Amino acid sequence: FSSFDLAKYIDVASFESKGEGVYQDKIRFYYHTVMADGGHLSLGNARAYTVLEKGFFRGSDGHLYISTQRLISPPEKYSDDFYQRVPDIDVASYQGEATEGYGTDKDHAYYRKNTTDGTNIRLLKNADRTSFVVINPYNLAKDKYHVFYYGEVVKELDPATIHTQAEFDAFLKTGRK
Repeated sequence: FSSFDLAKYIDVASFESKGEGVYQDKIRFYYHTVMADGGHLSLGNARAYTVLEKGFFRGSDGHLYISTQRLISPPEKYSDDFYQRVPDIDVASYQGEATEGYGTDKDHAYYRKNTTDGTNIRLLKNADRTSFVVINPYNLAKDKYHVFYYGEVVKELDPATIHTQAEFDAFLKTGRK
């Protein structure tokens, strides 16, 4: 009995059920609530995403996201794409790996890691951006205070002693604590 035209708001061609009352089109998620009259479809906490450069998206909530998938049945079955929130990276100045590894923007350093729950990007809070150097884009970086291995600080290592992956590998062979 409503004159509200959902086709003006939903991309009908890509609209599909995701199960348990959740629907999605290429822009956003929708939630169906069952009621005596059949129910209603709402956006609830759904977001629309605007494509930015370098694989980033801006959500309608103002936060930054990347598109990723969960590994649901090893070794090869993945979930549908979903948006994972990431730190508020300066996208214009961001430089980094597209899959996994270190990245930087004008102010901060980050580590991107693929997990079974999808790709995550986290801020390296201890990193000094002015002296941050990537030695191996996938696993090794340093600044004037720390050495980072897969995004974690290696406390027992002086960054002044590590300049190459081979030097770090030699450290690992000596029996890292």
